[in-house]
Amino acid sequence: MPRWILLPFALVPPAIVLLVSFVATVGNTASLGRVPIPGERTLDLDAGKVTLHYEERRNLEGGSGTPVVDEADFLEIPRDLEVRVRDSEGADIPLESIGAGSVEEQEDRVAKAFAKMELPRDGRYTISARPIDRRAPRPAVTLGPDKLEEFRPWGIGAAIALAVGFFAGVAVLVSSRR
Repeated sequence: MPRWILLPFALVPPAIVLLVSFVATVGNTASLGRVPIPGERTLDLDAGKVTLHYEERRNLEGGSGTPVVDEADFLEIPRDLEVRVRDSEGADIPLESIGAGSVEEQEDRVAKAFAKMELPRDGRYTISARPIDRRAPRPAVTLGPDKLEEFRPWGIGAAIALAVGFFAGVAVLVSSRR
């Protein structure tokens, strides 16, 4: 039996781990909470990195769960969106602006990341959002885990396993040709 046939067995498991870990981190933009615009909510949050998203309701195509392409692909963050986050003692938590993010589609909503924050400790945080000038269908600020932080351990492990599997496969191929 040729040794090269083992190469897929070395590469497929880490590729599956990479794919599954990526898919598992998609679609949870509001898993930590939702604050209507305008509005204010106090949420119990764990220490760590959190991503803030701007969210709107959108029409669905025939109940398929997929927003109409024209409506889902383009979501602008309102220029006048102002969000403030304070800890239980009233101290402001700084928000780090995010550049152009991708639009995420979930059920009958679309969301786009606009900021990140680092929460120093577990506790109660008050998130407030001022009114915006846009007539949007049920706008909200949603909070979700930092996807890169959530994906990183699995992604790095799977990438290392892929690299090791690839180089082991190349080594087997080279040694079998001798």
